[in-house]
Amino acid sequence: MISQTADVDLVSLEKSIFRRTLSHGLIDIAIACFLAVFAVGPYTTSAGLGDFWGTAVFVPFWALAAVVLWLIHRHVVTPRLGHVHFARPRKRSLLTWNIVAFVMCTVTFGIGVMSGSRFGLLPPIFHMVALAVFVLAGFAVAGYYLELRRFYIYAVVIASAPFVGELLWKYAGVPHHGYPVTFGLATGLCLVVGIGLLIRFTSRHPVPPPNADSLGA
Repeated sequence: MISQTADVDLVSLEKSIFRRTLSHGLIDIAIACFLAVFAVGPYTTSAGLGDFWGTAVFVPFWALAAVVLWLIHRHVVTPRLGHVHFARPRKRSLLTWNIVAFVMCTVTFGIGVMSGSRFGLLPPIFHMVALAVFVLAGFAVAGYYLELRRFYIYAVVIASAPFVGELLWKYAGVPHHGYPVTFGLATGLCLVVGIGLLIRFTSRHPVPPPNADSLGA
């Protein structure tokens, strides 16, 4: 009985530590940075840049955001969290997630190329449904393997954004098919959650003193 209790405690502790490694909110902020292209992109496209350059202008922004988030993780998160080495079951689960994510990204890229090359030949609903399916599947799988329940909410909000935006454009006259509104809300949601998690993480996990290791020895 004592052994079973100890095993349960170790499993619970392992899950708690794993969730803590993803509780800093940087992933949510990164998602918000990516979604910004759908919220702001229609304006850059209509400004005369066209579809390609209207999207390409976000590449430097994404590169800058990636560098900033990496610096925050290195200088803010890592000193508070430290380095964690998980057991084989968790490593297998993460390896499975990486394989599934790679396959999904490859399929999504292929569908995206087909959708873009045949944009005028395919009905508009095809692009919306394809985007919704891959968003739902991607966030659901990520939420399952990474144990991030908020990803299920992100999946619903982001996947429904094109459909709600189309309704806003059709019945309320919102420009750009309502994307700045619906994807703007999705971007804001991820950004607010991410910043809130980062603030909570830094307040709950202060930087340990430099001599913490020697004091604990």
